[in-house]
Amino acid sequence: MSVGTFCYPILQAADIVLYDVDYVPVGKDQKQHIEYSRDIAEKFNRQYGDVFVLPEPLIVEEVATVPGIDGRKMSKSYGNYLGLLDAPEVLKKKIKMIVTDALPIEASKDPDTCNVYNILKLFLSPEEDAIVRKRYTD
Repeated sequence: MSVGTFCYPILQAADIVLYDVDYVPVGKDQKQHIEYSRDIAEKFNRQYGDVFVLPEPLIVEEVATVPGIDGRKMSKSYGNYLGLLDAPEVLKKKIKMIVTDALPIEASKDPDTCNVYNILKLFLSPEEDAIVRKRYTD
């Protein structure tokens, strides 16, 4: 077992409590990281006074799990993510790798089973989402 097993959670907790925020937006699978950070901050506060805010997880159900380009949850360890700082040619290559169904473009499709749609909808307003969903099903 490496020292990272013990140090990484402490560093992550420091990154979270450093900003004195009340809420931290996370997915369902990351909630335990916020809880661990709260535990550390709470213990520190008991020892040294009220120094850190005890953050709460903010889980928005619509984006509680961000899908990766392969349909599983997005994760760097799966290699199925779109990096915010990826070069345009890298993003283009990753986007072309997204698995879609074999139906012709003009065929009606179920948007909820489409990897492209499930990523795109995270960025759409309700009005835009209605338009895109209609284009899938018409």
